[in-house]
Amino acid sequence: MSYIRLKPMETLILPIGSYEYHWSLPLNTDTIIAKYISEKLSERINNSKTYPPLNYSVSTEHLERKETISIDPEVFLAYVRNIILSLLKLKPKRIILVNGHGGNKGLLEALITELQYTANETRIILLDVWSAVQRIIKELFDIEVKSIIHGGLIEASILFACDIKLENYRNITLNEALNMIAETKYKKTAIIKTPWTISNLKEPAKIYSKELGKKIVTKLLEEIATEIETAEIEKITPL
Repeated sequence: MSYIRLKPMETLILPIGSYEYHWSLPLNTDTIIAKYISEKLSERINNSKTYPPLNYSVSTEHLERKETISIDPEVFLAYVRNIILSLLKLKPKRIILVNGHGGNKGLLEALITELQYTANETRIILLDVWSAVQRIIKELFDIEVKSIIHGGLIEASILFACDIKLENYRNITLNEALNMIAETKYKKTAIIKTPWTISNLKEPAKIYSKELGKKIVTKLLEEIATEIETAEIEKITPL
């Protein structure tokens, strides 16, 4: 009997998405984006591998819509923890979690903090797509985006940049898109945060900007690839 000898990889990339209501966008929008970013990132990083995406995660805020599939936070954390522990056995230089769903961010940050103390020489990295997008828009256009509107212009534009055709959506110019983003009114940030649900949101217009999406995704991939390859691994002493 013969066995396949796996080539050691320095960088292992795990896309994490969701399956939740996105108005007129696909239910798996977050997964599509996380998978695309992961695969394109892998093309830019030497000796890397992208794993199949996690299609379901914590989408409690969207459960009012029957199409949504949500995983309990403790189940999600246990699932991702076991995946990371399995990947650590391969002794990679780094593991990158590409998170496409904002609802997972806090959970993944806490999990990475916990696991990093047992990871020895492996660096565990969280690439939260939407946090990165906010930074990229600020850098490219000097516009501060306080929050990404769920299923809105920015998300639709990035989805189009991931080679997804949007039916019944209208393409607008880059200048039109930037004006709309700059004019977006945000609620005053409360000191005390309370949970929200999809019923608190208003359905956005069916528009996207082909140019906006491509500029954001291209810049994001350039910056992340450079940052990952040049960053030094900080030694953390196990507890």
